[in-house]
Amino acid sequence: MNEAGRINPTANFEENKTKGENIEEVLQSYISVIETYMTMDKSVANEMMLQLSYFLFEQHCYEYSVIIWSRLLDIGFKKDEIAAVIEEAFVLPNLEETRQNYKNNTEKYRDHIYADVPCDFEQLPYRLIPVETNVYYLWDWNQCKISGKTIWLKDDDGIETLDTYDTTLYLDHWDFFAPVSVKRKNPDKLICFLSQHKSVFCYFMFPEFENIFGDSWYIFSSQNEIESFFHTNRSKSLPMEIVGTENGVKELEEWRQREHSFRCSPKGRCGDSVMLTIGIPSYNRGHRALENIRHLQKLPYDFEVEFLVVNNCSIENTEGYDEIEKLQEQDSRISYYRFPDTPGGHWSGYEAINRAKGKFCCLLSDEDSILLESVSKYLRLIQKYGSTLGFINSAGKIYYSDLDKSAILEKGGPAFYFLFWRLNYISGLIFNTSVWHEKDLYSHLVSLGQKNYFVAAYGYNVGVLYICLEKNVCLCKEQLFTEGKAEKSSAGSEIKDGKRILTYASLGKRLEQLEGALQVLNDCSSCLPVGLIKHVYVNICYKVFFLLDLYRRIYGEIEYSYQEAYECILRASINNIQNINTELQTGEYAWIVEQIWQSYSEYYSLLDTLS
Repeated sequence: MNEAGRINPTANFEENKTKGENIEEVLQSYISVIETYMTMDKSVANEMMLQLSYFLFEQHCYEYSVIIWSRLLDIGFKKDEIAAVIEEAFVLPNLEETRQNYKNNTEKYRDHIYADVPCDFEQLPYRLIPVETNVYYLWDWNQCKISGKTIWLKDDDGIETLDTYDTTLYLDHWDFFAPVSVKRKNPDKLICFLSQHKSVFCYFMFPEFENIFGDSWYIFSSQNEIESFFHTNRSKSLPMEIVGTENGVKELEEWRQREHSFRCSPKGRCGDSVMLTIGIPSYNRGHRALENIRHLQKLPYDFEVEFLVVNNCSIENTEGYDEIEKLQEQDSRISYYRFPDTPGGHWSGYEAINRAKGKFCCLLSDEDSILLESVSKYLRLIQKYGSTLGFINSAGKIYYSDLDKSAILEKGGPAFYFLFWRLNYISGLIFNTSVWHEKDLYSHLVSLGQKNYFVAAYGYNVGVLYICLEKNVCLCKEQLFTEGKAEKSSAGSEIKDGKRILTYASLGKRLEQLEGALQVLNDCSSCLPVGLIKHVYVNICYKVFFLLDLYRRIYGEIEYSYQEAYECILRASINNIQNINTELQTGEYAWIVEQIWQSYSEYYSLLDTLS
């Protein structure tokens, strides 16, 4: 204590502060002293804390002051004095602005409030304690209590921490700060309140309300109101997350399931806002397609999704297709199309994208399956980035799961380089259907595929290459599908020298693919820098070596010796350099040859493992 008998907590604090110590460190050391006093005389310790809070306030460390006041108020220490300081320092200077914010927001968003007219401003249970820009504590002026802080500043969640798409419904007695955190992370998420508590209207006091909450929120005062709203507004997503007491949540979940069933019926379907079509091209495997459809029917979404099966005029195992055709009469999310002729002779995957009603179409082999719990994140991805993306590459358990992190590739050369001959598997390829139609990729790829074996074998990858020259593409590490096991079939194979070889994987076809890939590269060369073209060509040649070796590791044989095969690839790769549709300098030509030779040497050396 000083000579006046009053505690002077600032002396030691100022001394340490002038030494350049961090204020947080000084504060922590001072709190340690206070905690020591707590064991001796709590009233002295509390007074020290109060005086420290005043000093911190004078130093503009408002949040530290508020934290101390909150603690003292909780134990009932000098409530009237602290309350008077809070009112004088924080509430009154901002009262008129807060009242005007409340008035403006309640008037502007009156059609979002399905409840009685909002309560009078004076009846609101909270006032604001602003401690810095966009950061507040709540002051319960009736109970003289301070609630924890809320930050009203949008998060840049990025694609790595992609949030879910689902609507959240809060019942009575929710955490006041949780909805703000949700909206900061995902401003597009629909937030609903089913509450008669006045605290829900306190959100309107914040000047940042419109910036954070936007238009995607509603307030209801009864369950009848919320049921009527979602029954009428079928383009609004039903609440997938309901926060409240167990009994209240159970009753709302039962209603949600009833409404979901109605929305999936032919009478209740609102199919104008489909976000994602899951397109399943299928041939002679109706039982596998049916398994997929029944699995997808478990998704809790209605207007957001479509399940489309394209039957490539199958002649075997057709019972499953017949069942799917019947199911579409009960579940309007299901669409079914069968080509009328030429069994197996159609581009059924292209047809799926063409017929998709969704903004994006995810292709899925009928032997694979979608991870239902991942769909929400991909809906959010489409919601957030869809207008800027031409394509999304999702991950399976095996395919495309090797990314270190999710990313958006800027349109042009970098995306083209990264994706060339990378997308070897149909499942998980998600196309922007508008871009697909605008570029007429169905006709273009079918025409090219009739004369270019690379396009015939990897048409979807080629389609992405044309897309990424004009639109950004997304690589998402979030697993969306699980690979199944393909059924054994002799289709697409041939016997050579007593060996059964998959036709597309034979050496001759790999060399045709190399030439076809070069043609695609030449088609796009006017949009690409020379330096990138030569690197793409080197990758093309490397990929042929890699695919042949992959076949060796899986199947163990090809129609030639591997030494002969690798030498054929080496000769074809070097000979084709002269066909690159751009002028190469001598040094660039030599560099390409060197890189191809290194690929040859790498795989030729692996032949030792066969002996």
